Amino acid sequence: MSRLVKSSVVLLFFICSFGQAFSQRPDRMVRTDEYAKEQKAPNEFLDRLWYGGNLLLGFAGSDFESFFQLGVSPMVGYKITPFFSVGPRLDFIYTYRSIRLTPSRVETFNLYSGGVGPFTRMKVYGGVFVHGEYQLAWAQYPNPTLDGTKIYDTFNNLFFGIGYNSGGSEIYILYNFLEDERLVRSGFPFDFRFGFTYKF
Repeated sequence: MSRLVKSSVVLLFFICSFGQAFSQRPDRMVRTDEYAKEQKAPNEFLDRLWYGGNLLLGFAGSDFESFFQLGVSPMVGYKITPFFSVGPRLDFIYTYRSIRLTPSRVETFNLYSGGVGPFTRMKVYGGVFVHGEYQLAWAQYPNPTLDGTKIYDTFNNLFFGIGYNSGGSEIYILYNFLEDERLVRSGFPFDFRFGFTYKF
């Protein structure tokens, strides 16, 4: 009798243990699937990102005026689809400007300008793309009175244009539809850009 009881207890123990393990298995599978999704999601987000930017280097001079300009414009795009991207773009430009007022008087200026805003970009065919961008910008200019002081200006830019990207390098031209908002107008609404991209 005791042997029968012992055998029954052992058998019952194995049945309960097996049942408990079997009942927990789906939960474990669900948790594993959820964990895999959580781990995969950040990678999917990063895989959709691409990086780019423009470098600006310019200088010119004459007997009366000269300037040197250095700028950087990083950008990060997120691919909503393989062909359509959105993201932020930042501008920062330093300008050194020298103006000769008289043979013995020269005014020099260290000027800073920049901007920030969102952009959209869509691949059209091959390396051809269209680019749209809004920018809240600010800039410093020499005072028109040329008394050695600077004036500060904030304005909006709304760019739209077309470009070409090949092997990570790109060139594009944009038209600024809000050029007239600028207090000190450059008088040239077109913006030519040369830059580089990664994973675009």
